[in-house]
Amino acid sequence: QSTGSSGINAEYGVHTELPFSYRKLPYCLPTKEINYAENLGEVLHGSRIVNTAYTVNVMQTTPCTKVCEVSLDEKEVNKLIDMIEKDYDVHMILDNLPVARKYSSPDGKIELYHRGHKVGQVYKENVYLYNNFHFKIKYHVGSMQGKFRITGFEVESNSHAGVDSCTQDGTPSPSH
Repeated sequence: QSTGSSGINAEYGVHTELPFSYRKLPYCLPTKEINYAENLGEVLHGSRIVNTAYTVNVMQTTPCTKVCEVSLDEKEVNKLIDMIEKDYDVHMILDNLPVARKYSSPDGKIELYHRGHKVGQVYKENVYLYNNFHFKIKYHVGSMQGKFRITGFEVESNSHAGVDSCTQDGTPSPSH
C-alpha cells in the first residue's frame, strides 16, 4: 500500500488555446505548495506541474472524504462560470499518467477516454461546478511484496448541492 499526492498541470479550454493556472482559481489547495521538476518542453508549452490537496491511496479503498471548504466571492464565481462555459478541463497526473474520464460513444458500443476532467457543466441554462470527484486508480501488482505499477488513473466528477458531499457512512451524497 502506498500514499502520495497527485499533481496538477493546468486547465485547458476547448474554445481557447490558453492554459490557465490551477492555483489562480478558488480550489482546495495543499497546505504546502510544491512545484515539480519540469523539462524544457513543458516550460515552453506553459505547463506547470504542482501538487494538489488530494491524498492518493493505492491498493486500498478510501471512503468519501471532504478535502476542504471554500467560500467564493462574486468575482471568483464569475471566473468559474466563465471557465465552465468555455469547457475547460483540469489536467491531473499521477505517476506521470494523465487522469482520464470515461464515456461511451453515441451508439454506446465503444468506451472512450478524454484527458482531464471538466470544471463543471451547463445544463438547461444552469451552471454546475463539479465539487465531488471519484478517483479510480488501476494498478498491477509486481512479484515483489508491496510493489506495484500504476497503469491507469480515471475520474468521475459531479456536482453536489451543499457543502458536505459525503454522508456519515463515507459514501457520496446524491448528485444534482
